[in-house]
Amino acid sequence: CDRCVSGRFGPTCSGICDCDAGTCDEGITGDGSCTCPAGRYGATCSGICNCVNGTCDDGADGSGACACETGWTGAACDRCAPGYYGPACSPCDCANGTCDDGLGGDGSCACDTGFTGTRCDECLPNRYGPTCTPCPPCAAGTECDDGIDGSGLCECVPSDTDDNTCDG
Repeated sequence: CDRCVSGRFGPTCSGICDCDAGTCDEGITGDGSCTCPAGRYGATCSGICNCVNGTCDDGADGSGACACETGWTGAACDRCAPGYYGPACSPCDCANGTCDDGLGGDGSCACDTGFTGTRCDECLPNRYGPTCTPCPPCAAGTECDDGIDGSGLCECVPSDTDDNTCDG
C-alpha cells in the first residue's frame, strides 16, 4: 500500500485524523497533526477565537488567548483599558484629574483639587505652581502670583505701585 484513504495516516494507514477544522497531515508519511485555519486553535482546531479588538494566539499549538490592541482589555479585548474611553477606546487626556473612561465614557475630566480646565491643566484662581497649591494671604496692595506658572509670591498690584503703599 503506497497511499492511505482520505482521513487516515501513518505507515499502515491505521491512524484516523481527528481535526474538527483545518487540514490533517494524512497519508503514509503523515502524523495526523492538524493545521488550523485562521481563527481556530488547539490540537484538533476545535477552539474558536473570539478576539474583538486584538490578535488571537491561533493554530494547533495556540491557546486562543487574545493580545489586545492599544486601548483595549478583557479576555476578548472587548472593553476599554483604564485611561481609554468611548466606542473606539480613545486615549484620555486629563493632566491632573480622572477621566470618564470605559466604553460608555465620554473622556471628560474630573479635576483634582485646585485644578480646572478641560484637561485639568490650569490652576483655580488663588492657587499656584504645578500642584496648584493655595496662595498665602497677601497684604493690601499685593496679590498672589497665581496660575500653573505662578510663584505664589505676593506681588504689587500694578495699579497701586504709584502711591507708595506697596513695598514690593
